[in-house]
Amino acid sequence: MPTNKPELRRAARLRRKSRDPEKYFAGRKEQKRRARDRKRGGPPRQPSLYDSAGWNPEMIAQTTVEQGNRCAICRLPKKLCTDHKHVRPPQPRALLCSSCNSLIGFAKDSPEVCRAAADYLEAWSQTETA
Repeated sequence: MPTNKPELRRAARLRRKSRDPEKYFAGRKEQKRRARDRKRGGPPRQPSLYDSAGWNPEMIAQTTVEQGNRCAICRLPKKLCTDHKHVRPPQPRALLCSSCNSLIGFAKDSPEVCRAAADYLEAWSQTETA
């Protein structure tokens, strides 16, 4: 027989779990969700590309068809994500694969940085073949 408080709580929890496991796990899931919401400062909001990036479902469908379901940069048929110009309000640009979208983000949307990176790669590819 448990004697201290933590052992008593554990025994009660195990009894509840054995009586109705489905109800127990549903309650645990809800408890975790509430704790997560408290930690994050409120209930989770449904993420929306349309709010933050200036896209709407029709624009995405039209752009996907126009680009042939391919990334606007590498032209590979990959899963696409929306790209937008970082101004207020955001201006949609094209659909990119996550690699190309990250590339542009890391370059801080700077054409000069992208050109410098291309020059660098070309210079190194020539030295490897020589």
